This record gives sequence, C-alpha cells and structure tokens, in this order.
Amino acid sequence: MQQLVARLGEGISDDTFISADDLGINRGDGCFDATLVRVDGSTARADFVDDHLGRLAHSAHLLGMAPLETDEWRLLTNVALAEWARRDGKEAVCKFVCTRGRESVPGAVLGFITITELSAARIAAREAATAVTLTAGRAASALQDAPWLLGGAKSLSYGVNLAFVREAHRRGATDAVMVSTDGFVLEGPQSGIVVARDGALFSTTVAETGILDSITVRRVLDGWHAMGRPAEHRVYGVDELFAADAVWFASSVRGLTPILELDGRGLSVDPAMTSELRALIRP
Repeated sequence: MQQLVARLGEGISDDTFISADDLGINRGDGCFDATLVRVDGSTARADFVDDHLGRLAHSAHLLGMAPLETDEWRLLTNVALAEWARRDGKEAVCKFVCTRGRESVPGAVLGFITITELSAARIAAREAATAVTLTAGRAASALQDAPWLLGGAKSLSYGVNLAFVREAHRRGATDAVMVSTDGFVLEGPQSGIVVARDGALFSTTVAETGILDSITVRRVLDGWHAMGRPAEHRVYGVDELFAADAVWFASSVRGLTPILELDGRGLSVDPAMTSELRALIRP
C-alpha cells in the first residue's frame, strides 16, 4: 500500500525524521486532521483543505500550541498532492499532523503530512455499518466549564477512541455510538452521527457537549438547510435512533455510512436519501 510523507519546511521526505523523544509519540501532545484524496486522471485533490487546516489550527489553539501558519500547510499540501499524482497514487487519506516537538528541544514544533492509499477493506466499509452503544464515561455537559479537558480538539491522544472501536468489534459490531452518562448520543469514536426523521436532519450539538465539530456533518446539515429543508444541532437520546428514518456515521474519509443495526436491533435505512446526502459532501 503506497504512502507519501511531506515535512513542513522541507517538502517531500522520508519517514525517519521523528525523534524518540517527540512529545506527540511519548505523550500524545499534539493534534491532527484528515481528509479524503480523490484522484481524477492525472490530478489528485484533497477535499475541503481549508476547512481541515482551520480545524487543525483550532485544535492547536486549544492545546496551547503556537499559531499554525496555514498558508505554509496549504503549500505543503499542494506539493504532496502533486507528488501523489506523479506517482499515480490512488484514492487516499491525507493526514495533517502537528506535535509539540521534542521534549529535549522545547518550542520546536513538528509538522508533517502523510498521504496513504485507502485499502479495499476501508473503501468497502463505507457502504454499511453496525454499531453498539458504549458509555463515554461523562455527562453530556461535562466539558463545558473544563477547557483543560480539550473538548473539540482533534488530539493525538487517540487511545481511548481506538479502545471504543476494539470493544465494538469484540461485541460483533463494526463501530460504536458513544453515549453520555445522562443518556445523550454524542458521536462515534472516529465520526459524527447524522439522523433523519420526517424529512428533517439533526446531529448532536457541539457547543453543549464538547464533541468534535465534524466538517462532514456540518456540510450535510448546511446543504440540507440550503435546500429549504429542516436541519439542526441538538441533544437527543438513543431512543431517537431507533425511531429514525435513517442514521449515518459521517466523516471526511468514510463519507456517509448507513448504520443498519444498533445493539442488535435493526435500524431503518433510506438508500435514496443516502445518495442525496453523499452528493452534498462532494466538492
């Protein structure tokens, strides 16, 4: 599986530059973002780069890191995409990574981009998902008055997110729906959640819960609203998933993936609406 690496300040690089004392590796002290790379003939393009670099900069701000030079990141992205196309790369994920740098060299942040070809299994997983509900171990509003808990940051401290996925697999599902201790649906470990009911769309509010501001969810709801159809962010319980006309996991790489089953119970699906929503997130 093909992969390309580009380092901020250097351009296309090998992947041997990360130090053993990098704080991103040792403490998860840093942030990342990711988006889909589409290849059309001799051109490679990444979806909504400005949105993702904006969210990367926001995550860095929440972590108290130095302000990101987004123009420099954008230039590096263009260099990496041109090289990916030159190498005849296929559909891929572009990941932006920024760490606080080496513990022994304070202040020298590390930034790099990887473009990694999507596996056949990952592409196939877009079509449908099954899920289980798992407790997030906190109330929905727990992060509101605790900015040190990094609500809304896409941090490199991703061990807990992956633990949710492993537990879902152990229970025979492909993914998890994270639920607050007071019974509200939050998000998936690696995605947002979109729900349809009676022609309206809704998703969990970001401001009140501290979940990640999903670029895909935002584009879906904004696009739906622009067509004169109701769409909103709000809090809601698990029971509304079972009563919904359709439910999807939403992320930049997987797109919109219908959830067919939750906790062993079938959920309603709407193939026509799935196609319509997927069109809203294609540049």
